[in-house]
Amino acid sequence: MTENQAVFVKEAKTQSIYRMWSINDEYPAMERVAMGGTWLALEIWSIHSKK
Repeated sequence: MTENQAVFVKEAKTQSIYRMWSINDEYPAMERVAMGGTWLALEIWSIHSKK
């Protein structure tokens, strides 16, 4: 991210409404669920496009 001049803003977490899964440990995804979810840690970055 920093190689593309992105700036780290903060760490955060989601609400407890997501489930993580993947296909063959290659294609990760998060799914919003009505029950049985958990919170996920994430990072917020500021990215400005080059014009």
